[in-house]
Amino acid sequence: ANVAFGVDELHRYATGEGITVAVIDSGVSPNVRLPGLIGGGDYIGTTNGLQDCDHHGTLVAGIIAATPSESDGFVGVAPDATVRSIRQTSSAFEPVDKGPDAPDGGASTLATLARSIVHAANSDVDVINLSVTACYPTDEFVDTSDVAAALRYAVDVKDIVVITAAGNSDSESCSSNPGFDPANGGDPRNWDGVTHVSMPSFYSPLALSVGGTTLNGQAYTGTMAGPWVSVAAPAVDIVSLDPTKGDIGGLTNATVGKDGPRPITGTSFASAYVAGLEALIREKYPDLSATEVVDRIRNTAHTPGSGDRNLIGDGVVDPIAALTWSTADIRHAIAPPSRVVTPESATAPETLVRNIVILVVVGMCVTGLVVSVAHRTLREEHHDQAD
Repeated sequence: ANVAFGVDELHRYATGEGITVAVIDSGVSPNVRLPGLIGGGDYIGTTNGLQDCDHHGTLVAGIIAATPSESDGFVGVAPDATVRSIRQTSSAFEPVDKGPDAPDGGASTLATLARSIVHAANSDVDVINLSVTACYPTDEFVDTSDVAAALRYAVDVKDIVVITAAGNSDSESCSSNPGFDPANGGDPRNWDGVTHVSMPSFYSPLALSVGGTTLNGQAYTGTMAGPWVSVAAPAVDIVSLDPTKGDIGGLTNATVGKDGPRPITGTSFASAYVAGLEALIREKYPDLSATEVVDRIRNTAHTPGSGDRNLIGDGVVDPIAALTWSTADIRHAIAPPSRVVTPESATAPETLVRNIVILVVVGMCVTGLVVSVAHRTLREEHHDQAD
């Protein structure tokens, strides 16, 4: 995935120096290749965000900001950036065999998501990455006003770029939505066909929603399709820091589940790639607003055919173009969405309504230890396509 994203080439222009990225996720384990890692808070336990029981947030942070090593060819997109870890979700803290009437036992909710966004926004960060999502059917009422207000506060008041994973269509709650309906040409993103909502992607473009691609730039079919998807980035052949080998900075390209080792895939990691790119853009163009930074990503993306719009939005991210093109060179105009969701308030929510929608880390469901792989194997597998 690093090769597909052109990470090494990006470092000719910026490395993320002076930029702080908040990773709101399952926590990030300390790692020698994350020297700028700082604890930012914990809405699950008492670790200040520096514990990752799920082996997910560490993978995300590694893609964003891992430093290089002489023993392998991996490096994060913004290796000189600071990562502020905020633990907001963890499957390890969810109740076992929870009944329908049981109270919430520590798993993350939309309320803690909103709180974590506001907390990050007040913590002197430049970029917020949300590789978590909540999915629910459209016929179920869910109060998302606090998330909307938190996002607007972060973007419009604090001028922070917010990136989120579109979600994966690998569960009943995160069912994919249909694409373009030729019978309804006046609704090109098919809002009328939406059956399931992905949160916080629903509030795109406040949160830039990132779908996935394969290594050859095709739409990753595991993306939870929806009219809110903004752009797409690599979601397969993922390599990142091994959360269990932080003392030596080891790498991994697989996890162990109930069916054995499986490759790391998902839109969580596509989001991480774009978050790292946003950090580079903020370093190189410090006078750009959060909205202008997002516009560079969308305006330079490679436009898809209409059939893929709900999987990859405005197109596949072109990292070099987004980082280097002058404003005059950016001629691709973003097609306006057929509907725009506008939160009413840009004030940080003070009283947050508790919701029972449980958030999930959307890159994968980690049920076992991460599998370490040899450095030679890693370099070879960069050239293979995984789905």
